[in-house]
Amino acid sequence: MSFFSQPILAFRRCRRQQIRRQHGVILIVALMVMVILFIGAAAVVKSMNTSMVNAGNLAFRRDMVNQGELVLADLMSRMQPGGTLDNLGGSSNASLNYSAVMLPGNAEGIPEALLDDTKFATRGSANNDITENTAGLDDAIKAGLRGTTIRYLIERLCEDAGEFSQAESKNYCIRSSAAGGGENAGMLTGGPKLDVPTNIVYRVNIRVTGPRDTQVFIQASIIKPE
Repeated sequence: MSFFSQPILAFRRCRRQQIRRQHGVILIVALMVMVILFIGAAAVVKSMNTSMVNAGNLAFRRDMVNQGELVLADLMSRMQPGGTLDNLGGSSNASLNYSAVMLPGNAEGIPEALLDDTKFATRGSANNDITENTAGLDDAIKAGLRGTTIRYLIERLCEDAGEFSQAESKNYCIRSSAAGGGENAGMLTGGPKLDVPTNIVYRVNIRVTGPRDTQVFIQASIIKPE
């Protein structure tokens, strides 16, 4: 072996060692990049799933609100003259889910009787719960009530029970503002103030319970002549 061949061989050995070391570092870097990409992909998939679930929940709740509003319209029509709920007066009637006085509620104004089944039993009847099997419902309402139960309570916004009298204040009730319009009309015409009778305000409270125990609450105030 010549004098010049020994340095060449030593250089080649050193070069091979450097190549082996470089291959090891590249493998580690590649693994780290793959881990980062995998974590990023998992985060994207989770975010997409969460967005899809949220969108589904919003659509599900929106459908429940729609069903509750259909039942609300049905109840309001039944409270009109000649309807099955036309005779609501100064006495509470649990068989009709009716209270002649304002019901105690939570901070959001939802009656406690709609939040607690035990309290509901003293204010209404579970036989009045509306489901897809309830007789007499419109087909459009029944079609959307699969797996859904709707419970309602009607309350007269008065502090005391008993028949309401315009001249008496013992049955203090929330009433419509028709009297103000009558007074203004009388003043504009130069005549005496008009004594226009006012109507008591009733509130319909609805709880919609979906197949996954999701609940939606709807409230509406209506005016019904006494």
